[in-house]
Amino acid sequence: MADYAAVAAVLEDLPRLVRQARERRGMSAREVACRIGVGHTTVPRVEAGNGCNSVTAIALLRWLAEEDR
Repeated sequence: MADYAAVAAVLEDLPRLVRQARERRGMSAREVACRIGVGHTTVPRVEAGNGCNSVTAIALLRWLAEEDR
């Protein structure tokens, strides 16, 4: 069974996680957006805590997971 509380916690923390990973990788928000296939304003909006749709959240989580490989 899925741990929905853990999923919710990660999604709530997504703005911080994205910014930290982006800065650690030395990438601009525009570069991340291009890499995951979203508009150039999307990543800054997510980092500002303005939310995103599920497709964008999944793309960002996959991008974050690249670092763990």
